[in-house]
Amino acid sequence: MEHTGHTFPTALGARAMAYRVRSSGPDAVYQTANREYELAQRHWEQVNAAYQVPDNSGLAVWCMYDYNTFHNVNEQGLVWHGVCDLFRLPKFSYWWHQSELTSRPMAYVVRVDATNATVFSNCEQVRLWQDQGHGWQEVTTQKPDTSFTAAEFGQMKFALRHPPFSFAVAQDAMALKAEGLIGGAVKAAYEWKQFGTPVALTLEADRPTITADGADLSRIIVTAVDTNGTPVDTCNALVTFSVEGLGQLIGQNPVKLRAGKMIMLAQSAFVPGEMAISATAPGLYSAKVTLKTLPVSADVDLPKDLPAKQPTRRTVMADR
Repeated sequence: MEHTGHTFPTALGARAMAYRVRSSGPDAVYQTANREYELAQRHWEQVNAAYQVPDNSGLAVWCMYDYNTFHNVNEQGLVWHGVCDLFRLPKFSYWWHQSELTSRPMAYVVRVDATNATVFSNCEQVRLWQDQGHGWQEVTTQKPDTSFTAAEFGQMKFALRHPPFSFAVAQDAMALKAEGLIGGAVKAAYEWKQFGTPVALTLEADRPTITADGADLSRIIVTAVDTNGTPVDTCNALVTFSVEGLGQLIGQNPVKLRAGKMIMLAQSAFVPGEMAISATAPGLYSAKVTLKTLPVSADVDLPKDLPAKQPTRRTVMADR
């Protein structure tokens, strides 16, 4: 993770994830999905074009992260660059790149709009199921698409290793399930669910164990979920973080969720033990996660007599 000095916590608070913020209304989830899906389509169109040039020696695609700028965007709040947002949370394009570039069987469902869905998968076939409130019913089983429509060039043939799979779905489908098949056997599966009202927060540490060297970090991902545990992308609740034990939090606090998610960085102290991070928001059940901090390895050069148990406190611009 890049470090930009004392302004880094403020950058975290600004989260370049606005492309996922849902509008209000019954079709809101599909309106935003279209925007993010279009970004994924731009990625595979460019990669597809590069594959079709016989003497092409390579291809450069910006596959890193948003860098928190909305300069010259085509639509207000839409960030075109990066397969992950500023907090390293994947966009749809991340999953398409995974399907194209990896061999481990995978599948990922995108609800494109009210009557269409796309599955990114590196499997031979995909079987899609839908639930309209009466249990799972099979939609169809099919091979990947053979062509697509490009905005500038019209109908184009796929030259990708693993093109996406397009499906027509029922408008009232509340859940979709994709099964990736290889040799007729299910090798990967993924479920998409329509979210409901937010009722709780969840916390996840991407690194549950860090080193007590006063510098090691773990991302603490907070998500608003409904009663089924489905992330609620429209939730912008104000979340307050707290920590128990040695260590500190880095980032704006409290902070509003962006598209139902946000991260906080947890930094270790110099003394091994545990850090318990909690997140609370009005009207939502709170969440808690615990990190273990391990002693510094004997081969690491660290002063024996440290002046403090805690690392130097980070200063954010809001403190000034």
